[in-house]
Amino acid sequence: YQRRVRVTISTPSKTLRFLVYLGDTPGKTWESAYAQRERLTCEELVNINTGNFLVESGKELVANITQESRAYFWYMALADCETKMISIDSYTLHLTNPGGEWYQEFSYDEQGVAQYYLFFLVAYILLVVVHLWTIWTLVQMDSWHPIVRILTVSIGLQFFATICETIHYMVYLRDGVGQNGLKGLGELITMAAQLILMFLCILVSKGWTITTNVLTNKKPLLLTMGIFFLAYLALFIWDLVARDPASTLYLYDSIPGIIVCVLRAILTGWFLFCLRITLGIEAVPDKKRFYFIFGFCFTVWFLLLPGIVIFALVLQPWYRFRTVRGMLLAADFLAYIAYMILFWPTRVVSYFNIKTGGVGLLSEEYTPNTYGTDQNL
Repeated sequence: YQRRVRVTISTPSKTLRFLVYLGDTPGKTWESAYAQRERLTCEELVNINTGNFLVESGKELVANITQESRAYFWYMALADCETKMISIDSYTLHLTNPGGEWYQEFSYDEQGVAQYYLFFLVAYILLVVVHLWTIWTLVQMDSWHPIVRILTVSIGLQFFATICETIHYMVYLRDGVGQNGLKGLGELITMAAQLILMFLCILVSKGWTITTNVLTNKKPLLLTMGIFFLAYLALFIWDLVARDPASTLYLYDSIPGIIVCVLRAILTGWFLFCLRITLGIEAVPDKKRFYFIFGFCFTVWFLLLPGIVIFALVLQPWYRFRTVRGMLLAADFLAYIAYMILFWPTRVVSYFNIKTGGVGLLSEEYTPNTYGTDQNL
């Protein structure tokens, strides 16, 4: 595996050295140098490296580094043991991998992610088109139900997030930098779409507007969503400003990420508890069958995040990010597909007997539902 480093540095120093370290190697060259950077002398740190090159000011340095067994994480450093302060006027640094334009600008652990997003962008375009047709059909039937409206918001947010992430990776494909603002926005909107989808799952498990027209325990529900919001916000902030750029951790390796996974597992328990109570008071066979299918599909979806994160622990770090990202993209897309199939216009008529103008999420009085009875869930 041959990789290339191109670097040009303008500096008044005649003794500046450009160092290349490989991480997670048998000799632990980077880990050893980084952990002891405050204790070892400059000369000792310079000796713990894979590549050591003297910088000639203004002249491009090209270093080809061969990795014989597998890919490693690369780390770059500058050292000048003749002075206490390194002086640099300007520099350019460009690292590339083999494999052509779809791979050369990407770190090995991110290779393939651009293709993931391109594929799912096309998939979400098709999904949105079908969903818009579904909305039009339901409006014609005067049955654009609140459950479907909330689903529409989640799909719209996820679609927009996928557009943002795809643009970032397509630009990154060309310049190796991308649009980090769009990437951050896409990740934040993805979290919002996840929150809305989880909220929707709890509403359905409580039988809201399907078995009962009264949504009880609204305050605990909103409090739970608030806790999730704070956990996702902490996760986003950690990834943006607190994650050590020298580490190989990905989003869910962090403390906030672990908290999100634990909360998700706990929410699965509440989801199943609400579903069990709803099944106990539902008397219509078609609706019972719906709840069983819905419960199975979204119990799997709820548990997929912690399951994927646990699975990723057995993967090598250089495979972890792209594997987790690909699996989570697929899981969320399939969740939307499941919702659309379960709430297809011909089925909505069987499940819901409430017209679009008669339902409010926070009020206690709704248009009567002719199926089932109002019970506290």
